[in-house]
Amino acid sequence: MAARHSHDLILQSRPFAKTTVSRLVLLALVLVASVATCRSDPALPQPISPRCDYSDGEWTYSKTNPRYKGCPYIREIFDCRDNGRGDRRWEQQKWSPRYCAIKYFNAARFQKLMANKTIAFIGDSLMTNMWESFSCMLWGYNIKMLPVQQRLGPEAKFTGFHLPKSNTTILYRFSSYLTKASRSQGRDPLHGGRHGYTVDVDIVDPVLSAAAAKVDAVVLTSGMWWQANVPGRKVSNIYKMQGVDTLYSDLNAYKKSLYTVRELLLKYKSSLLSYYISFSPQHKFEPRFATLPGTCGYSLPLNQSAAKAFLSNQAASAATYTAAQRQVFTSPTPVRLLDITAISAARPDGHVGQYGVKGGLPVGQVAERGDCRHWCLPGVPDSWVDLMHTAWENEPALVEPANRRA
Repeated sequence: MAARHSHDLILQSRPFAKTTVSRLVLLALVLVASVATCRSDPALPQPISPRCDYSDGEWTYSKTNPRYKGCPYIREIFDCRDNGRGDRRWEQQKWSPRYCAIKYFNAARFQKLMANKTIAFIGDSLMTNMWESFSCMLWGYNIKMLPVQQRLGPEAKFTGFHLPKSNTTILYRFSSYLTKASRSQGRDPLHGGRHGYTVDVDIVDPVLSAAAAKVDAVVLTSGMWWQANVPGRKVSNIYKMQGVDTLYSDLNAYKKSLYTVRELLLKYKSSLLSYYISFSPQHKFEPRFATLPGTCGYSLPLNQSAAKAFLSNQAASAATYTAAQRQVFTSPTPVRLLDITAISAARPDGHVGQYGVKGGLPVGQVAERGDCRHWCLPGVPDSWVDLMHTAWENEPALVEPANRRA
C-alpha cells in the first residue's frame, strides 16, 4: 500500500519546477486518500480487504486494559486472576491493527447501532468465551442489564440480557456443531474407543434454525468439536448425510456442515445479519509450563513473525479449518467472516493453562488437564469483541436508520 512508504518521499532544498510541485501535491492527495480509504474501509465483513486487513497488527500494552474487573459473568474455568494467576501483563494487551483503525467496543454506540434488535450468540465453548467477554464489556459500562430467558423454538431455549434503554436483547446458546448432533452409543471399531457424537452434517441444529427465523443478527462459531477422529483420541464421531453413515474425515464433514449453515443463512439474507468467528488456535501444553510464569510457556505475546510461524508449522488445524471457512463464506454469501485466528495465534500467554480451577492445577495434573485452547478473561476474547464491534460500525444496515425487519 502506498501509504506505508510515504516516509520515503524526501523534499530536497532546491528549486522545483511548477509542474514538479503540482505532481508532488497530486501525489500527496493520493496518499492521503489511500490512508483515508483504509481507515474507513467497511471491508471487515468478509471478504477482508487486502488494503485494510484487521488481522495484520500487533498486541500492545494498554493503560485502559483490563476494561473490567470482578465481572460476575465469568465462569470459574476462565477466571484466571481469581484462580491464582499472579502475572498481569496478559490482561493489559489490546490488539492494534497496523494500517486500519479499529473501533474499540463502546456500550453507548452498541446500543445505538442495535436499538430495537435481538442478537444471538451461538456456538461451542470458544463462543462461550466470547459471550462472557461481551457480557463483561457491557457490564463494565455500568448499564442496566436485565437477565432474560427466551424460547425461540421447541428445542431453542436461550439465556441472555435485555437492555431497556435501547430495547436490545442479547441471547446466548451453546451448540457444539451448529448442525444436528446426538451422543453416540457403542464402541468405535475404527479407533478402538467409544463413539463421540453422531452428526447429521446436512441438518441445521434446531437452535440455529429457530434463531435465524426470529432474531436480527447471529454471531456463530464452531470447529473444535470437529476434531474427534484423530490418533490418540478415545472417541470419534459418526458423520451422516441423508441419514446414512459416511466415511467423511473431520475436515470434510466440517466443510459439509458449513455449506449447510450457509444455505440457512442465505434463506434469511434480507432480514438477518450473519457473522462467523474464525477458528481459535490451540497452543500445545507441556508439563514444564506449570513451573513457568504465565501460561502455556509464555508471559508475553509472540511477535507477528513468530505467530505466523506458529500457524504454518505448529497449528495446521487452525490454518486448515480457517481456510475451509474462507472457502465456504465467500461472496455472494451474506456471512461476514471475522478472522480472529491470526491475532489469537500470537497469544499463548492468554490461555487458561493451569489456572482453570481455584488455586491452579497441581504440577502433577498439568500435562493431562492444562488448557491451551480456552482463554483467560479479561483477555484475548475482548479483542474479538472489538473486531465484532468494528464490523457492526461498518455495517450499512446498522449505520443507516432503516430497520431491516420493519
